[in-house]
Amino acid sequence: MDYALIAYLFLGFSVVMYVVLDGFDLGIGILLPFARDAQARELMIASVAPVWDGNETWLVLGGVLLFAAFPVAYGILLMAWYVPISLMLVALVLRGVAFEYRPEAKWKGLWTTSLSAGSLLAAYAIGVWYMVHHAPLLWPIAIAEGFFVLAYNLEWFGGRFHRDSWFAFSWGALPVLAGYVLQANALSAGALLVAAAMAALSLVEIKASRPYKALKRAGAAGAEVERLEAILKCLSLGVIALGAGMAAWRLWG
Repeated sequence: MDYALIAYLFLGFSVVMYVVLDGFDLGIGILLPFARDAQARELMIASVAPVWDGNETWLVLGGVLLFAAFPVAYGILLMAWYVPISLMLVALVLRGVAFEYRPEAKWKGLWTTSLSAGSLLAAYAIGVWYMVHHAPLLWPIAIAEGFFVLAYNLEWFGGRFHRDSWFAFSWGALPVLAGYVLQANALSAGALLVAAAMAALSLVEIKASRPYKALKRAGAAGAEVERLEAILKCLSLGVIALGAGMAAWRLWG
């Protein structure tokens, strides 16, 4: 049995889980100062309060697996990325302290700012370092994504960017391009075509999910709800199958 491969798969799984789960927590922290009012901020905090510290555990698991299974790689990575990893850990500590002290603190504004700053630094520390030293072409994509995170969710400019087309572009096309440029520091026709395909799938998803959520909130039932739900389920399964197929092609193709 190839134990190195098993450890590698567990390591990859823990990294993906951390990015997905704690990425949500970091997003909440970054957006916290832009909430409409104090009640909205408390609602945002409450949405991650039961799970935020558990989500960080995936990072600990990834670090332990890397150290135990691949100590040479661990040493090389730590020496090469000492500054960004240190900044990320300091930011996570700052976020954790702010999260725990904020509910009972006299100066909530200070801890809210600390929580937001820690989340922002943790999210960007390694990314900025990597772009500066290895993937400068990633800068325009990262800046565009940062803009759309705020402009779309907070409906800046009168909601001009809170539209289905911009959702498809920023949540479908840009992440694909970011993933490709992250590895190659280049663009290709194939990457652009895959990005366009993901944008089209994202457009279908948002056009089906908006009316579906509206109908569910209204307590509606019937053929239309079932049709939209089937579309969303098929899209989810299709994207999962596509990802599994690409991974299989990369490993055994």
